[in-house]
Amino acid sequence: MIRNYLKTAIRNLQRNKVFSAINIAGLATGLCGSILIFLWVQDELSYDRGNPQPEDIFRVTAIDGSLHTAMVPLGMGPFLQTTLPVVKQGVRFSAADPQMMVQGDKRFLEKRIWFADSNFQQLFNFPLVEGDAAQIFRGKNEVLITESTAKRYFGGRDPMGERISYQGQQEFVVTGVLKDLPANSHIQFDFLLPFAYLRDQETSAWNNFVYYSYLRLDHSAAVNPSAVAQLEKNMNAACYDSLN
Repeated sequence: MIRNYLKTAIRNLQRNKVFSAINIAGLATGLCGSILIFLWVQDELSYDRGNPQPEDIFRVTAIDGSLHTAMVPLGMGPFLQTTLPVVKQGVRFSAADPQMMVQGDKRFLEKRIWFADSNFQQLFNFPLVEGDAAQIFRGKNEVLITESTAKRYFGGRDPMGERISYQGQQEFVVTGVLKDLPANSHIQFDFLLPFAYLRDQETSAWNNFVYYSYLRLDHSAAVNPSAVAQLEKNMNAACYDSLN
């Protein structure tokens, strides 16, 4: 029976070659488009899913008239943690301008240098290849680098304990090597320096909107849209009161 169906189908294709070619081309194009759309949606939905309980993590943004920015003042994250009980934990990041990094006779102008609070691993859990996660950023002069960065600077040599000079002036000791960040992470860096070092350069906790602030919320609130909306109102009210 199936053999007869196949013979009939082949004969029809041969009799109507142009019509068959148009139909087959249309079907192939539709399937190809559908597969590409599926892969794109799958990639978009996979962003930052490597974090522990990603649905509990929110980034604080600021709106001032027509200005919408993902960066907030230095003091906002800690202030919200101490003011709003639903906020369980927070971490701040800051991306540096391109800087010259020096190691021995090697010099590179690096564009992906970030600063982070010492508890960043508790929220983001970036895989650590070398180093002790419990000892990260115990000092101000430590640096974490990615695997590809370690190869660029040290080749096959163990980078642990080696020194890299920031701006050719301040030396940082390599205390950890992280796996290269996946493409589906919105945070991308090659060097991660302690926020404590950057804090020494800051004069006010509220004057510069140049810091990324992430908050981990209580799970029951994080998955409740109405609770998140109420949190936004409480955040706005608390920040307004603190500045007035």
